[in-house]
Amino acid sequence: METYPLILDGAQAGTVTVRREGGWTVFDVQCAAAEGVKRVSVYGGGAEGYLGVLAPEDGALTLHRRFSRSAMRAFPAQIEYAGYAGQPCAAPEPPEESAPPEEPAPPEKPAPPEEPVPEPPETPEPPPAPNKEEAPPALEDVYWYASPDGALVCFDGEHNLIALPVGDARVPEGPGGWQRTIEGRDYIVYRTKDGKLLR
Repeated sequence: METYPLILDGAQAGTVTVRREGGWTVFDVQCAAAEGVKRVSVYGGGAEGYLGVLAPEDGALTLHRRFSRSAMRAFPAQIEYAGYAGQPCAAPEPPEESAPPEEPAPPEKPAPPEEPVPEPPETPEPPPAPNKEEAPPALEDVYWYASPDGALVCFDGEHNLIALPVGDARVPEGPGGWQRTIEGRDYIVYRTKDGKLLR
């Protein structure tokens, strides 16, 4: 089992412990009680691994998540610390070597004037490639966290997901989402970004 500091607002606010359970990697986050939504990630080697949202428990904020081996491929190989999700974490790129100055080309003789050539008609742009968002997410290896409003939330290693119960007033009209049965109950699953449903 390994322990890393949880840094929030420039100070250590808690800890993150990481342990293995068979083929799963389990994260336990402990943080002092605070107001507001706290989304946290682990960082290391210029990479970020999103954990989820801290929830109140026994006077503190906690988070318990487990990830499969495939989901852990998106996480840092060596974790250094945890903090707010979405922080800049890319490693600085080495400066590019400047190319040697090119010798100036000899001046060209002015070409005789030519008659204007009519431009060919514009060809229609090819249709865009199918959006990978149209493929339903693989939900076999994710761990769902129940929010107080009855929805389930999780992170599948690439996207934030939310599952709304079938018939919930928040399910938008029209196509979009994927119907899934989770723990014996039917839900409509959507990908989310910045708190909005992606359809």
